[in-house]
Amino acid sequence: MDSITWHKHAVMSAPEPPEPFDLKELRSLSPDELHLHQRRLAHWLPGRFVDSQLLRDHIAELNASWYYNEACMPGSKSILAVTGPNTIGKTTLVRRWAEGIHRQDVGAVDASNGQPRWNPSAQIQAALVPVIWVSLQARSKIAELNTQILQFLNYPTTGQIRAMTDRVVAAIPRHRVRLLVVDDVHLLKTSHRDGQDVLDHLKHLNTELGEHGGTLVLIGADLEYTDIVEDPQIAGRLKLITMTPFEVQDGKEDQARVWQSFLAETEDELLPYLPAGQSGMLSKTAAGLILRRTQGSMRDITALLNEATLQAATDDTWKITAKHLNRVKLSARAAIEEPLRNR
Repeated sequence: MDSITWHKHAVMSAPEPPEPFDLKELRSLSPDELHLHQRRLAHWLPGRFVDSQLLRDHIAELNASWYYNEACMPGSKSILAVTGPNTIGKTTLVRRWAEGIHRQDVGAVDASNGQPRWNPSAQIQAALVPVIWVSLQARSKIAELNTQILQFLNYPTTGQIRAMTDRVVAAIPRHRVRLLVVDDVHLLKTSHRDGQDVLDHLKHLNTELGEHGGTLVLIGADLEYTDIVEDPQIAGRLKLITMTPFEVQDGKEDQARVWQSFLAETEDELLPYLPAGQSGMLSKTAAGLILRRTQGSMRDITALLNEATLQAATDDTWKITAKHLNRVKLSARAAIEEPLRNR
């Protein structure tokens, strides 16, 4: 992905939800009209962001730390890091937040011809790139990380490491970079010399970003157990935002309330398209089944409810039942863990 593609995705409108019908209207539709409604539903469901109070709280954490960084004196600033188990929704959350920052920054800029541009000085015009997004590769070296950043900016990627680094550093103010997001950073292993070099390079980039009001954001699985937090310079500046799966332990009423509140919120969004369903269809009747099948993983929850909704829309039940929820095939992780929850 480069900055042009990122911009297109960031400003792209989410799919519009289909027009809701009551049960009588649905059953009076012609086959062609019904098929069109089902297609619109199938197009809308995967593109929606499944929100929750927990996710809004995490976004508030990101905003608070980012605003604080902006207000600080120039120089090396706090590094934001979003951590949690695989498939918990870290990348989805940060991307939603970062796209919002991108839209905010380019909102007043003419982007009618594609990628927005601005004038760093009276003589220079450059692409406006508030967010750089790269994914760290296993056993990455400094040159490879620099290459990814330069490719994102559509810059040449040839030259010695020092020259490429200078190009990256010069690009930060030129393109008014506010966020540098590095995903999959848990792949960094400082037991390898190259891994330590990349970690030191990230520290250098954090300092350069801080000189121009920018922030470094890291995303990775279980970062609190990785080499990153053992580096004293990183640990002293790292602000960890930890995402956890939904969980309901025996006797933990607060966990049950959080889980049911999330399901009730999701239910409110889906019920207009499931007119035979009733309030509590998910949050009460199916709460235990959904948790057992997904183990609280947001990715699997989203897949389960989207596919169950589509099943209900195609078999004419127009409500989610245990039959639908049990029939959806989920990730290998969820399939392996589910029998353990039944013990």
